[in-house]
Amino acid sequence: MNLADALQSLDEREETLKDLERAIHLLRGVLETNPSDSVLFWRLGKALVRRFRRTGEIRDIGEAVSVLEKCVSGTPAASPKLAGFLNSFGNAELLKYQRTKDAFDLERSIAALEQAVDVTPRESPSRPTYLNNLASALGDRYCQTRNASDCERATDNYRVACKLGLALNLKETINGAHFWGELGGRACDCRRDNIRRGRRSLWVRFGSSSAALL
Repeated sequence: MNLADALQSLDEREETLKDLERAIHLLRGVLETNPSDSVLFWRLGKALVRRFRRTGEIRDIGEAVSVLEKCVSGTPAASPKLAGFLNSFGNAELLKYQRTKDAFDLERSIAALEQAVDVTPRESPSRPTYLNNLASALGDRYCQTRNASDCERATDNYRVACKLGLALNLKETINGAHFWGELGGRACDCRRDNIRRGRRSLWVRFGSSSAALL
């Protein structure tokens, strides 16, 4: 398999794990002689993410984050590819956070996804995708911190993504609506947790006499 065949296999939905491994091997080899090719870094990062999704191997997502960060840092600010690269980097950081629960990865994910949205034209069909991804990361931070502003920002981004998607990218309207609903479920869980904590605090402070307050 040559590099062209490897890249074609990555563009196919039914690629096998063996296809991914061959493509990763070839891309690593080509990058040794083309260390400034951002597109190749992006391709390698995406392939590593896909293998991580298949195998759950933490080294793959760690390498993907490193590779995609190089891709972003080597891309000029005026490049039309920058938004997509930032989106891929932010998504990889989010996957890493979901595995490690390291808040540092989550913050870097949100920062990259915010930048991806910022540099994307409002009329771009990719904008609803980036808004949905940013909302997802904000939703994860809301689950971690219970900060209402993160929930509000995530909701706003889902709302805008759904609205824009009707004209630009209908698939993202459907995705946004689905994950927006999931966020609502998370918010309900948070409110229930807060109520339980409040009740426990009252019980500890006032004992059985707090029953009338509950």
